Amino acid sequence: MTERNPTVVVTSDETLPDIVARLREAANGGRTVDLVVPIDSALLLTAREFRALKDAIDEDRVAVQMRTADPLRLQLAERLGIPARALPRPRVVAAPVPIAAEPPEVAEPPAVRNEDWPGETVVAEPVYRPSPESHWPSENGLSGESEGAESDGEPVPETDSERAPENPPRRWLPVAVGLVVLVVAALLGIRFVLPQAVVTIVLKTAPVADAVLFDVTSDGQPIDEQSAFALTPEKRQIEVVWDGSAPVTGVRVEPDGTASSAIELRNAAAEPLSVEAGTTVATETGVEFTFAETVSVPAADPTTGRPGAATGTVQAVQPGSGGNVGTGEIGGHLPNGVYYSNRMQPAAGGSDKEFPVVAQEDLDTLRAAASSAAPELAA
Repeated sequence: MTERNPTVVVTSDETLPDIVARLREAANGGRTVDLVVPIDSALLLTAREFRALKDAIDEDRVAVQMRTADPLRLQLAERLGIPARALPRPRVVAAPVPIAAEPPEVAEPPAVRNEDWPGETVVAEPVYRPSPESHWPSENGLSGESEGAESDGEPVPETDSERAPENPPRRWLPVAVGLVVLVVAALLGIRFVLPQAVVTIVLKTAPVADAVLFDVTSDGQPIDEQSAFALTPEKRQIEVVWDGSAPVTGVRVEPDGTASSAIELRNAAAEPLSVEAGTTVATETGVEFTFAETVSVPAADPTTGRPGAATGTVQAVQPGSGGNVGTGEIGGHLPNGVYYSNRMQPAAGGSDKEFPVVAQEDLDTLRAAASSAAPELAA
């Protein structure tokens, strides 16, 4: 028979060093210890506490397996390399509610005199008459009210207009087919009867080429005897206009929205505590948040030891997208003994505005395009 692992259950009046000491004592002999963390416990809510627990058990070489129903604790344990397993949540089963239905009334059959056999009586079959409020179906699947409405009075005969023919004649179909055939035949006849001709016009081309030889000299005298004339070069300055555009690639970023998040508070002390508005908390990366309003945290329950709980709101000190942090990244322990953590949701709402600006690369692109187009415009 396999021996079960020793179990250490986190209580409300313990601290992290107390838990480490209990784990060290339970793991005597190199056994694996199951660490059970209730979902309403005030400990092990932040990555800082998980990292301290990981360093302590690694230093003492204690094999620990965490068991909890809190998805945030499971995520933090998996991130820091602590084996964890989820505890099952209680299931709520709804009991079926019986539906009462009234049975139909049964009318006693009257005695009927037999006309054919004098001196003898027969009993008619019982008639079931459901009440108007009941929902008992009739023999044909309809309610009693509908059945009575259809059976009262004489049957209404069907008229000739209401009786649809079983197989209506399709007299228009042959006529339509005949018209289509006539139209197609007429088009084919016109195409083959009328004369057709295709005339192709081909233009005649012949190459024409000639050459004129001239010289460009400083004195205007030709150099080659075959030259027809000579030109004297002159320097001229020509202004050309070039119109061009280039997309703007520079971006200027300015903070816009401020991130905020709901934060859970736990008080393990015997008296109520309060967190004043403006109290500053921060993540491990240095992103600072302040409480938007004063929050009062009740004291722990003296009978069960469950810490008092409250919910507050924090917002980032600096606006912009830098205040958007993940779930559980805001957490710690205030000086007055209150634990805080955004264990239920991330901090969101921080945003930035981007404004397009002209960068130096955009000006260089325009200058290069104008320089390459100037010779062609001058020619």
